[in-house]
Amino acid sequence: MDQVQNEARLRYIREKSIFDTLASNVTELIRTEAAANGITCEVQGRSKDVASFVRKALKKRYANPWEEITDKAGVRVILEHSNDVDEVLEVIRAAFTVLHEEDERDQPENESRLIYPKIHLQIVDPSHDPASDTSPLECEIQVRTRAQDLWSRMSHTLLYKPAVPSTPVVRRSLYRLLALVELYDSEVARGVEEMESNPDFREVQLLRHAERVFHLFVASDYEISISEEIMPVLTSLIEDTESYGNRLVDFSRHRFAKLDDTFREYGPMSEVGQSGQYVLVGQPESVIIFQLLEEMPLRLAAAWRQALPDDWLDELSSVWGVAFE
Repeated sequence: MDQVQNEARLRYIREKSIFDTLASNVTELIRTEAAANGITCEVQGRSKDVASFVRKALKKRYANPWEEITDKAGVRVILEHSNDVDEVLEVIRAAFTVLHEEDERDQPENESRLIYPKIHLQIVDPSHDPASDTSPLECEIQVRTRAQDLWSRMSHTLLYKPAVPSTPVVRRSLYRLLALVELYDSEVARGVEEMESNPDFREVQLLRHAERVFHLFVASDYEISISEEIMPVLTSLIEDTESYGNRLVDFSRHRFAKLDDTFREYGPMSEVGQSGQYVLVGQPESVIIFQLLEEMPLRLAAAWRQALPDDWLDELSSVWGVAFE
């Protein structure tokens, strides 16, 4: 081992815990921002193990392995389907300073290579102080679908890190599996697009947004039949149901104390809730109603009174402290 690689190895051993922390922090931030944007994904973070660091330094023969190995901290974002790729990329770009982005989805030369189109971003440690004299730490973020992740793990075992050299049979098998990955992802994307074109999907999407906030304050089931009766009215008042999740999260942050007090005093676990009163406070759609009572009370009242009992809305407006003129 050359002296430069050995010095890099020793330094990495000393400082590996720093990259453990960086990977953990980036992982948690992506999880939080993805959830706030209604993106379902798995986020995994880790620092490169020492042996992998050394192997890469030796294999690549870097002149300065410490600076040139930029994935000492790495995070993997695994999506359920490819339709969410562009949205999660926007989340990452908004949350971090991106130094470099590699997106191979539109590169035709990849059609003949035994890989799936990779998406990697190199970001700066979000906790770094630009005014400090120290250079910022970096973290690599990989974005892939669940099918791509499964194939990638298998290909690394059979092709890139095998116990024995790969054979044409192994490579042919991986080509076949890669074709199935592309077919799986495309069919899932097609199914999701078809589902989202269903008018009922907007109501379900809104209810899921409300559930995510509701369960921050309440740990109980609710009556789906009541939700099915109310959600069409609420959906008619919200133009962009996909982005509404962000607005609802912002609302819950700004009104956290008030929501906490309301659900504690009137929710399903409260004394009045247990007695059968204030039924709607025990429903996730109550969060949407509270938000609309602040944003558009008169429009809400007009739409509500055409389709739903007046006393339901009067009860919630009284709880939230909104009086209709």
